[in-house]
Amino acid sequence: MNKLFILISIVLGLFAIERLIILKLTSSVKGREWIKKTWWMHPNSLCIMRIPNGFITILLWYKVNPTFASLWFSLFMITDLTDGTIARKCDLGTPKGEWLDPLSDKFMYLPVLAMFAWQGYLSVTLVVIFSIIDIIGQFSRLIVKKKAANSFGKAKTTMVCVVLIMIGLKVTCTEAWIVHSALFNRIDYLFCSCCILAFLSFYCKIVPDIWYANSLTFLNFSCGIAALKIAWSGNLILAFVLVFIGQFFDLLDGRAARKYGSTKHGGLFDDIADGISFGFAIGSIIFLSSRAVHLNLSLVISILYTFCVIYRLYRFLKNSGKLPYGIFEGLPSPAGAMLAGSSAILFMKIPSMVLFFAFLSSILMISRIKYKHFGLKIWSLMHVKAKLSIFVIILIYINFSVIQKSYTKSFAFTLFCFAAISIYSILAINRTIEGDSEAVTIDDDEQEDI
Repeated sequence: MNKLFILISIVLGLFAIERLIILKLTSSVKGREWIKKTWWMHPNSLCIMRIPNGFITILLWYKVNPTFASLWFSLFMITDLTDGTIARKCDLGTPKGEWLDPLSDKFMYLPVLAMFAWQGYLSVTLVVIFSIIDIIGQFSRLIVKKKAANSFGKAKTTMVCVVLIMIGLKVTCTEAWIVHSALFNRIDYLFCSCCILAFLSFYCKIVPDIWYANSLTFLNFSCGIAALKIAWSGNLILAFVLVFIGQFFDLLDGRAARKYGSTKHGGLFDDIADGISFGFAIGSIIFLSSRAVHLNLSLVISILYTFCVIYRLYRFLKNSGKLPYGIFEGLPSPAGAMLAGSSAILFMKIPSMVLFFAFLSSILMISRIKYKHFGLKIWSLMHVKAKLSIFVIILIYINFSVIQKSYTKSFAFTLFCFAAISIYSILAINRTIEGDSEAVTIDDDEQEDI
């Protein structure tokens, strides 16, 4: 355990030192001028220096020791943050850098992934699939206009680093109890997420902009259909996780529609997807988690909840444009689904509580209470790196919940969901006097591709 603590402390220390130095340099005129005059501090130079270090990591792993190799790899992956900060703050970003940066990342992690697959720590099949998608995605930059890494690509790279760090800790800190936990023993689950993110990153480069929103809506719709099927097969936890994932696609499709537009019936398709995921799927979870004790009442509450979701969606379409920008009337259906769904899992052994929160969620959704739009009023205020960190942490939570199929071991995940949505349901109530205008701002993340 001491070795685990020391290694993590060293990596976090390297990260903190890098951030302090680079932010200090880029925040002053003299520092920015020095960077511009120092060729090896330019983003493209840092990318080129990163290219051979995946192979050097493998050499150090076999010829020196895995611990030193892991620290070496961590040090050079941290420079991926360095070149991005310098490019933005010193105005040194170039079209060449847009494709060189992700290329250097691939040269860093693909050789190491292949080594771990060879050693049996990762599925060879998954590594091959991931590598093919990733390489095709890189070559696609030669023919597409969107060459810079998108949000899915950044999340993919972060998740790959998490997977590699976990394998490194598993090999070097065998005495620590944490590396024998379920999540460390089922790293392939996490790597499946990397494969999905790699595909989404590639897909968003090649499809027309107007199809972004519909594509994300389709993913939400697919999550809802899968959740329905899995819920009625008996796995309520996995069904809820799928709806939880679907709400992120719902968040992204709205953002994509605002930025790139959508097809003629995109709004209707979005409502159908929301109705399936947040209405019928969660309604099924409510019924199935409480029917053993309150069969008739659970049926009534489940139908009521589903009806309220559909009515909430209808009322949103009807009142669209009549409310201030970024304000909803009634608790948004994704939030209502998270409140009802998380309580259905969290209080599975107390059916009365399940029905109470399902009823409360139903009432809040059709109420006249004004709520702030999470994506426009809360999420948009966060820094892009904070969003990425939250997304990756939640993705790890999701994987852990999928692995731990029992109610007891998934308690932390559902408690997190329940607490987060309960806080939103209270603090996101809009207290601004109607008629007051609020400026519409788009943060730096909105300027990037999906």
